[in-house]
Amino acid sequence: MSIDDFIDRVKRLKSELEKEGGPIMERTAMSARALIERRIKTEGIGSYSTKKSAPAFYFYGKGNNKGKEKDFIKEKSKKIDGESQYTNWAEFRESQGLQSGHVDVTFSGRTWNNLKVTNVDKVGQLRFVARLSNDQELEAKKMEWNTERYGEFLKTNEEEEEKLVKIIDGELQRVINRTIE
Repeated sequence: MSIDDFIDRVKRLKSELEKEGGPIMERTAMSARALIERRIKTEGIGSYSTKKSAPAFYFYGKGNNKGKEKDFIKEKSKKIDGESQYTNWAEFRESQGLQSGHVDVTFSGRTWNNLKVTNVDKVGQLRFVARLSNDQELEAKKMEWNTERYGEFLKTNEEEEEKLVKIIDGELQRVINRTIE
């Protein structure tokens, strides 16, 4: 191969990487989302409070299973020795058939289902950033609230980053092989 052929291939590679960079980052961000979601559903981001501070009626209309919600509210609304009962989110989750051992951001599923790549920006030569955010206002507020309470839980950990580097490496190798050969 002549030096001119080599220069043409490198220029073509740069052009292909400019074109493919955004989609590669979008796919990588969705892979990051899946890894983070699996970790949080498995390990959680914190614990539910065991303090019983909410009256049962607070949970009216919040259940995924309306029959179980009604039974829960009815049971928790009974007075014991003339005293009102109080409950908490962990007990309510259990009444809905959900785990309560750790906070996993999975009550209805909407928070995770609406977490998407909302934009991909080119921030320099061959540098792209993909942003994950919730595209529904209520779910975005829940994420903000949970972030204030539990910290940056949507951040990848070292193991997840290693997996993502391998994904990006494979994507780049695919473009290189397609362009240079």
